[in-house]
Amino acid sequence: MKNSNNTKYSDVQVEFLSLNVNKYSLAELTKLYNSTFKTFKSDTAIKNTLYRNNIKRPKAKGISEDVLKAFFMANTNCTADELTRRYNKNFASNLCTASIRIKRRKYVEKVVEEEERTLAFTKYDENLNPHIKELVSSNWGLLLSKQPARKNAA
Repeated sequence: MKNSNNTKYSDVQVEFLSLNVNKYSLAELTKLYNSTFKTFKSDTAIKNTLYRNNIKRPKAKGISEDVLKAFFMANTNCTADELTRRYNKNFASNLCTASIRIKRRKYVEKVVEEEERTLAFTKYDENLNPHIKELVSSNWGLLLSKQPARKNAA
């Protein structure tokens, strides 16, 4: 566990760190270490010592892929905000809406059978609603697409 060429930390100190790494945060562990051994080590020094001696915190068990897929499939018709609230409540987490959106993309594939119509008028289409055709053919379309004139500061 301890590197033989490391003279900064004794076996007792390294053992202390390995026993307490799972119980405390890095800041708390550093404070406890300094009070126990009467030193003035920084968080970075303790972090580097943990790394050099291959002392790691065990990773928390994640949510299984099947559970996530079932959750997202069951909640496909929710808004992003509602889905975030449900996810955080079900899985006791505190993720933002953007994170949930990214997770959802991984498990739910949106099947689009037909390309959705947009208001981009790059190609004339007879099937557009009559009021949209009127808007495009009139001067209103030109007025709406122009940038407002800037006022000159005089």
